[in-house]
Amino acid sequence: MKLIAALGNGAAYKHTRHNLGDEVLQFLLAKPDFVSQIEQILGDKVKFLLPEGFYNLSGEWISREARFYKINISRDLLVICDDFYLTFGDLRLRMNGSAGGNNGLKSIIAHLGTNNFARLRLGTDDGTKAQTDADAFVLSRFSYDEQQKLPEIALKTATKLREWAGLVKNY
Repeated sequence: MKLIAALGNGAAYKHTRHNLGDEVLQFLLAKPDFVSQIEQILGDKVKFLLPEGFYNLSGEWISREARFYKINISRDLLVICDDFYLTFGDLRLRMNGSAGGNNGLKSIIAHLGTNNFARLRLGTDDGTKAQTDADAFVLSRFSYDEQQKLPEIALKTATKLREWAGLVKNY
């Protein structure tokens, strides 16, 4: 069993930067072939986890699911989250690493007791973050132009998820 968990704050924060991981994964799950492609690459079942509770408390529910399914954290978990420091539309896949200032990742690392899990960061920086405080920025809504690019970002995310699946298969 593999877990792919998207971070977000739920329906109350729909279309905000902090909900990007959630919205992108929901978009992909609505595509009939997406799940079967990932499972076919992995040769294993995949459980897709959508946010439960608040972003900054993500470690609680992700660690609960990881224990329940008895997964190997370093091989079987991928977290999809927004990244304040990446340009809007840029994606970065890493097999491990620090929280990099992301409070959701900090929570996950604290609850799992390791930073050795994959994460896919989705850029949200629109070029104005230096002029605003972080909390207000991540809870701000996407501009009309950014909203039009969300399907493209979701498709880029699908490519990165297939890349992760291929790396995991050969792990």
